[in-house]
Amino acid sequence: EPGSGLSGLELLSEHLDPKLLCRLTQLQELDLSNNHLETLPDNLGLSHLRVLRCANNQLGDVTALCQFPKLEELSLEGNPFLTVNDNLKVSFLLPTLRKVNGKDASSTYSQVENLNRELTSRVTAHWEKFMATLGPEEEAEKAQADFVKSAVRDVRYGPESLSEFTQWRVRMISEELVAASRTQVQKANSPEKPPEAGAAHKPRVSAAPRALRPAQSLLPGEASGDQGVLGMCPGSTPGPGSLPR
Repeated sequence: EPGSGLSGLELLSEHLDPKLLCRLTQLQELDLSNNHLETLPDNLGLSHLRVLRCANNQLGDVTALCQFPKLEELSLEGNPFLTVNDNLKVSFLLPTLRKVNGKDASSTYSQVENLNRELTSRVTAHWEKFMATLGPEEEAEKAQADFVKSAVRDVRYGPESLSEFTQWRVRMISEELVAASRTQVQKANSPEKPPEAGAAHKPRVSAAPRALRPAQSLLPGEASGDQGVLGMCPGSTPGPGSLPR
C-alpha cells in the first residue's frame, strides 16, 4: 500500500470513513487535496503514513494530525482558515516532519522550541507562586482547576499574532502540571504495604512529598525517557515535554 489518491473527488469530511481507511494499515502516502474537507477524523488508523497532501480544502484545525506520528511531508496550501498559529501547532505535534508545503520545517521547529522553552518556564513559575498562596483548608481539586484558568489568563509571551498558539501550549503545560501533582499526592497518600512476616518492626515515618519537579522542555538532542506531548493528541495525559526529534 505505497499510496492512495483521493484528490479532486469533492469529498466532505464525513466521506472519510475510518472503518474503511483503517484497513490500509501500511499506507504511507495519502492525497486528499482539492476536496471540501473541513476537518480530519481523529481515528483514521494510518499510523505508518509518511506523506499527506491536504492542499486546497477548508480545514480549520490541525490537531488531528497528531495521529500520524511518522509523517515526514505535509501539504496544507490553499486552506484559507489556517493561520501561522496552525503552522506552529503542526511543528509541535509532528516530531518527524521534514517538509511543510514543500519547504524545510527546521526553522519553524526552532521557533517552536524557543517559544515552548519560555512558556514552560513561565507556567512553572506561575505554578510555584500559585501553590505557595494556597491555604491548607483549600480544596486541592478546585484550586488546581483554578490554576489552569489563572495560567491561561495571566501567562503571556511573544507577539499577539501568536497568542492562539501560546495560549494553547499554556493550557497544555498547566494541565500537565496539575496531573503530575495529583499523581504525586496519590502516591504520597497510598497506604504502605504491611511488613513481611518475621521482618523487624520499624516505626512508620510519614515522609513529606517531594516538591513537584518543574516541567522540562524536551528539546531535540536532549536525553529523556519521556515522549512528551509529541506523538500524543491534545486531550491525552502526557508528561510536560516537547519536541523530541
